[in-house]
Amino acid sequence: MEKSTDRIPFVKPKEWDNWPTVDQAVWKPPVEPPSVVVPAVEVPIAVVPAGKSPVEVPKEVEKPEEVSAQPVKRGPGRPPGSKNKNKRLKKIAKIEAEKESANAVDGFVRGFKSVVAPDNAFSSSASSCPADFDSSTSAPSCPSPASVSPPSSEDGEAELRWKTRFALQNLKLEKGEHIVEHNVFLSVAKAMEEDRTGVVSALTKERVKILGKETWREVTEEELAKIRAEGTEILPVVTIITRKRDNSWKARIIVLGNRQKVEEGKNLEFYAPTVSQAANRTFLVEAAAGGDFILAFDVLAAFLNAQVGSETYVRIPQELRTSDVDLGIRRLQKALYGLKASPRDWYETFTKKLVELGWERSECGLGLWRKRSEDGRSWLKLSVFVGDCLAAGKHFKEISEAVKKITDEFESRPIPSQSVSFQGLNWVYMDTLGGDLYYSRERREFRLVMGSYIEKMLGRFRMSDCSPRFSLWLDEKELHSKVMEEKEVEFPIRAVIGSAQWISTVCRPDIAVFISGLARIFGKTKKCTPSLVRACKRLLAFLKGTKFHGVEFSPARGREFARQYGALCPEDTLGNVAHFGDASFASSFEFKSFSGSITYVRGTPVQWKHKMQGVRAFSTAESETIASSDAIVQATQNNFYQFFSEEEENAKEPFFCDNTAAIQTAKANFAKAKSRHFHLRWWRVREVAAQGRLFFCPTDEMRADGLTKVATDSQREMLLYGLDPKLSVEYDDITEQAESWLILVWRG
Repeated sequence: MEKSTDRIPFVKPKEWDNWPTVDQAVWKPPVEPPSVVVPAVEVPIAVVPAGKSPVEVPKEVEKPEEVSAQPVKRGPGRPPGSKNKNKRLKKIAKIEAEKESANAVDGFVRGFKSVVAPDNAFSSSASSCPADFDSSTSAPSCPSPASVSPPSSEDGEAELRWKTRFALQNLKLEKGEHIVEHNVFLSVAKAMEEDRTGVVSALTKERVKILGKETWREVTEEELAKIRAEGTEILPVVTIITRKRDNSWKARIIVLGNRQKVEEGKNLEFYAPTVSQAANRTFLVEAAAGGDFILAFDVLAAFLNAQVGSETYVRIPQELRTSDVDLGIRRLQKALYGLKASPRDWYETFTKKLVELGWERSECGLGLWRKRSEDGRSWLKLSVFVGDCLAAGKHFKEISEAVKKITDEFESRPIPSQSVSFQGLNWVYMDTLGGDLYYSRERREFRLVMGSYIEKMLGRFRMSDCSPRFSLWLDEKELHSKVMEEKEVEFPIRAVIGSAQWISTVCRPDIAVFISGLARIFGKTKKCTPSLVRACKRLLAFLKGTKFHGVEFSPARGREFARQYGALCPEDTLGNVAHFGDASFASSFEFKSFSGSITYVRGTPVQWKHKMQGVRAFSTAESETIASSDAIVQATQNNFYQFFSEEEENAKEPFFCDNTAAIQTAKANFAKAKSRHFHLRWWRVREVAAQGRLFFCPTDEMRADGLTKVATDSQREMLLYGLDPKLSVEYDDITEQAESWLILVWRG
């Protein structure tokens, strides 16, 4: 085994010199089956950084600095030494707060790093030391060297366990770190202090499910001999306890697949496709347009329905073993959570069954399925995200029977829906893929927002009481220059950007540019400064003021979209799908251009993207050509927009550009090759123009304009909702006053 710089030196304790020899020892090891000899590997000791675990070892309180006897000169009315006293009190309060937070329950450990001991000190499998965990305490029970006699060196397994416990106690930790045994990710005792009944119920439910599914079996003598001869890898199994969004407890038994080693040269396929957010929005648009019934269901313990694809051995925790002498080695039969190949095994199992039931999969949106309805005119629709499924169909009886055939094969539960009143209208509410879905089959409308997630996000970052904002602006060049001059401060900027990015991915294209700007600046400067903190707070305040903004569909909006953009292209060219590409020339702090592309299905945005152009453009026409190329790539790679449509598969999907020079260049027979990268993009746009699918769009009607720069109010309304279909005047006649009135209407 290769030496590691992180190894812990094993120092023989002085007490060992006074202990009796092996012949004189009165201690007898427990009777156990023959030990399995495996090659030396890393010892499974988990050391978790501070703030990442609910169980931390409180540090000694540092003594506060003593106040100098020399009084400080103060103004009238202030006692001597008052300033130093305030500093001391603040320091003591900070230390007390750190001690208090050290014992807080965070739900689960978000990561750990392995610490490796010398080869001559430990020889173990990946999970050799069982979890001797006492549920009545808040830390693993590791007996002291003085309280337990050393085992005989002839009993390698028992000696290894003793040495591991000794190392756990004498391990020198870095500042803010503590030890967690590899079979314990969360202190069961701490969790039970909050809700003993809920935790015990979750643990019992998970164990019954694992045993009922026959997830593993006992190893045979032949398999033990093979493990001994070949040194087969044995992966540890752990139990994770978390709190769900509804505040209930959930326990999940998983295998630590991150410790799995793939043999060099062995080709293993781990990729398991799921439905994308763009494909799921397309599903919702087509379901609403057809007035379909939508049924949501969840396949329980999805991975455990699939057989494991390769020979895998695991070591189960102590509480799942049959006896005290059980080594816990099992052969895995089902695709247990955590194993690298488990998602792929489940995907292949579920796909095979759906094909047998007559479903047809989309080749581009791999999570979308369809089945011809009995009426011969419409489709039954299915969206699959691992185990979360949405099914839709025109006839309730037919779609219910189709769902029942699936749930008969895989144990499932229906995802509940409820009737609610939202913005003065009656809807059916569902929680789908983290978003709030409001659906009305009678009106053939839906609204997808992130209101619940935004409220939790504001509470997480202590911004629930902030004043809401209704506009957002960011000058990336100016902010970058300020950040370079300021000093670094502590702020969870990564968490803020990541949470906001998820909101943008689900239903908010209008904040994509702002989030990307913050991420670029933070990534380039590698520091968080007061200016970045203020920008993050502005974003949170804006999300509070617009938490019910999102993606919407209605038949009236679709007709207005077709009327507006159908006038910009020849008759019968515009179908249900249209693509927009726009650019912002040299607007980044690196003087690179930005591309913005967005796709609409029946007048509803279903896919969008904002990116910095990889090729430096030297004119507006060049940047617009590159942006059009990016829009074409997005549309080509995700060609699932017509999957549920009754139109022909080869229906034209027009592309709109607001730069006449770029369009004329694309339609020309030749172009000056300024660089091969630009020239390749020009050829891509030229092919679309030759097909008669590239059209000019005025800038004030360019839907992708809000994805090239931080959107103004009017750009945001155009990006999300377009024009108000209730307006009786034509778009060209709308005045600035009417536009401002339109914004107020959509804000409610």
